[in-house]
Amino acid sequence: MASIAKRNGRYHVRVRKNGFPIQCRSFTGKRDALRWAADAERAAENGQLLLDDCSVGELLDRYRQEISSKKRGGNVEGYRIKTLRRSLLAPIRLSQLKSVHVARYRDDRLKQVSSASVKRELVILSHAISVAMKDWGYNLPNNPCQQIRKPIEGKGRDRRLVDNEYARLLHACRASENPYPRDERRQLSPQPEQKPPKGADRPKNLTTETKVDLAGPQAPPTLLRFA
Repeated sequence: MASIAKRNGRYHVRVRKNGFPIQCRSFTGKRDALRWAADAERAAENGQLLLDDCSVGELLDRYRQEISSKKRGGNVEGYRIKTLRRSLLAPIRLSQLKSVHVARYRDDRLKQVSSASVKRELVILSHAISVAMKDWGYNLPNNPCQQIRKPIEGKGRDRRLVDNEYARLLHACRASENPYPRDERRQLSPQPEQKPPKGADRPKNLTTETKVDLAGPQAPPTLLRFA
């Protein structure tokens, strides 16, 4: 049962249901208060009343501390969580998060970064919500991230560095403010070319593809691809 009281210019709503904790929210408009009260009563009748609620930002903070910190790539994932934390999604309550909010975030980010980066950020948000639903007692009706179209990643490059591109790449890593490329620049050191194994040791899924540049003076490079 829902009750609404007006105090200090705001409408305070309380929803009571046996077996569930009391749900409380306050609104500046009476129409919003009535709508939320009706939604909360409907959720209680369907057994979907949230046992707990928090903002998306608070969820991401807990996810970073309890989940990301235990991953091998937790530092990199932390940068993406900070990006999500600064977005318009952060103050939205989980109980109010809709697929339209996530879709708007997707479209705004696609104007700033690549589709691959946006997809990785959405994967983190989706997993955080899934963990909250399965392990942390947030009985949400669904995961909004799974109800939107995922960005389509562009086709990756299949060429090698030429001329001074390698030196420019190392220079950019050293000048970056991000500590990750600075720490990983050791892995960019030249490595001896890997030749395909011969005879019976050759893996079945290894194929060779030779691309010839008739206009170029250099010998044609051989690219190794795994099927």
